[in-house]
Amino acid sequence: MKIIHKLRKEIISKRISYLHDLKKKDIDASLSSLSSFRTLLFNNFSSNADNIKNKNIKKKINKINFIYQTKNFLYISRFSDVNIIGDVTEKNLKKYNRIIVVWSKAKDFSKDGEYYNNYFNISSARKDNLWFLIHADSKIPKKIKKNIIILNQQKTKFGFNIFLILKYFFKILIKRKFILRKVYHELSFDSLIANNVKKFFNEIFSYYKPSEIIFPFESQPFQNALIHVVKNKKKDIRLIGYDHSSNPFPIYNTYNFDSPDILYVHSQASKIFYSKYLKWPKKKVIKIASLRINRKKSKEFKNKIFLPYDFYNIDEITSNFKLFLNCQKEKKIKPLKVKIHPSRLNSKKHLILQSRIKKIIKNHRDKFSKNSTLSFSIHVGNTSTAIEALESGSSVIHIVSDPIFDLFSSQFWPALKVDKLSNNVFKYTIKKLGKCLIFKNKSTNFQKIHK
Repeated sequence: MKIIHKLRKEIISKRISYLHDLKKKDIDASLSSLSSFRTLLFNNFSSNADNIKNKNIKKKINKINFIYQTKNFLYISRFSDVNIIGDVTEKNLKKYNRIIVVWSKAKDFSKDGEYYNNYFNISSARKDNLWFLIHADSKIPKKIKKNIIILNQQKTKFGFNIFLILKYFFKILIKRKFILRKVYHELSFDSLIANNVKKFFNEIFSYYKPSEIIFPFESQPFQNALIHVVKNKKKDIRLIGYDHSSNPFPIYNTYNFDSPDILYVHSQASKIFYSKYLKWPKKKVIKIASLRINRKKSKEFKNKIFLPYDFYNIDEITSNFKLFLNCQKEKKIKPLKVKIHPSRLNSKKHLILQSRIKKIIKNHRDKFSKNSTLSFSIHVGNTSTAIEALESGSSVIHIVSDPIFDLFSSQFWPALKVDKLSNNVFKYTIKKLGKCLIFKNKSTNFQKIHK
């Protein structure tokens, strides 16, 4: 595990130097979809940390970035247009002292046009908040309240929209004066959204000035673009980020010139590793109880296998699960159920993985017994649920796809005891409850993260 920690430090260093290099080359990192090193892009970085050498890291990052950028650019063709919906007049906007910027889906709206956000656990009913929503759904609510503005990503009904992809390409080509290294960074759907966000806020800030902007911070391009607009215009607007997850290695949130003024986190571990490893000034990282995660009973996690939001290699996951079961004694484990991530219940590859795991369980039925006293909570890939399970009193097994990006290491999470069962299977126990996650409590509310 020492090599994993060493490689993590090297990757952090490379991201910091990468951002500074972009600045030297006059490349707008805030609009780049390559600058964040998003974890979900790299959780197939390497299935074995021993195979990664420092000199290979940059080449591997560039390769993954290129593949992702190509796919993300072609993804634009699935949309017919990107437009803004809502009342953006000066008269309306000046009613609101605060902007909350988040994603939305059709299911988040009530029939009368109210919006509810799960990250902050609040609705749009409070009248001094203006909601700017990046809408990730083809279905648009029929009604929206005056304090809601939607950036609508309208998908095509049939086939592909080559016109939009060409229109965006030539727009960036001209904007960046045909300098291809600059153009390359913005050839993606993520950058298309970021450019639209930047344009919108540049326009409204000419006549509207809120006191603060709040968002769940993941260094997504549209967030970076918004931060850049505020800082570039030298507006006296407080930028507040909230890390709503318990990511094992949130490299994407390394501190830089496009980071918010304040970052709220919900654990002592996060507060420490953000300042110690991710280079955040200590005074900018503030610990609070989670705004959304309630304490669950341990039975909610025990005897279950939790699949992540995304993954890359089904064969690798099932192979590691078999390896784990083969090491167990007969009749020693309670029967297991497979749980798909709530946002991916209809995902074809998740259903395939679920089916494959169920088949493995059936073929290893001799390992299970309802009378066993040994219960496991098994978590797969890049996930936050392992921490929730540990803090709820469960014994956790983690099957990682990529040890560098998926592992909850004791360096980042010192309250954990980590035992390596194989290269990609780890057992976690928690030394002291409350250090890795502070659950939502009666006094926890949105007011905690703004004044």
